[in-house]
Amino acid sequence: DLFEWRKAPDCWVRYRVTGAPGAPSGASGRWEFPIEWMTYAATGAGCTGAVGAGTVLRVDEAAPPLEWSGVTSPIWHGPFLLHTRGWNGRWPNLPAALPGTVSTSDVQSDVWPSTDHAVVRLHPLWRDPDLPSGWTLTSVLAEQNRVEAVYLNASGHLGAETYIIRFDGRPRFTVFYGGEKALVLGGYPAVKLGNGIVEIFDKEAGIIYGIYIYGSGSDTQSAIAITLSMLVE
Repeated sequence: DLFEWRKAPDCWVRYRVTGAPGAPSGASGRWEFPIEWMTYAATGAGCTGAVGAGTVLRVDEAAPPLEWSGVTSPIWHGPFLLHTRGWNGRWPNLPAALPGTVSTSDVQSDVWPSTDHAVVRLHPLWRDPDLPSGWTLTSVLAEQNRVEAVYLNASGHLGAETYIIRFDGRPRFTVFYGGEKALVLGGYPAVKLGNGIVEIFDKEAGIIYGIYIYGSGSDTQSAIAITLSMLVE
């Protein structure tokens, strides 16, 4: 589950519960849950002031996404650093370190890059997404830490491009131009970069899953559903 902890009117942090504790000891009735930060946003002068009453706002994914109108300074959201266009202020420090480089020992460096369909399907990052009926795979590219695939829609035109990336610990910079949103999908930090562009970060696997849907079918809900279908169970 997720919740937001507001420290002051101009700052908030969203945390993710990472474990289930046993029953509280004694008669205090106080439960302690292990957590990790998911989003860190200072939307004003900074984080000051005491934690007030009513700090726990949500326990699910229903918290409204961060949109352009509410962003006045850079925001960390998982591995994504989102900032406003023309931002020239100080970049915020992370409240905790992002995960480091994921081991690539299971990837044969002498095989990649490759555009051979049969070879690419053997890559550890390869996933078959749930696509609309009639969509077909047309081209692929695999490198050591990245797999890309392009699909045609039922009419034979470009339908979507999917990509799966091993996260190397470097922030992924994204600019808020007007339609972008910071989301939580399936318990994971995610960003909507356009009507048909979605990226989701699975910290446990150290992988970023993304999609770009072309043309009239580039609605956000379709992009979200297809991207979620690629996540490792």
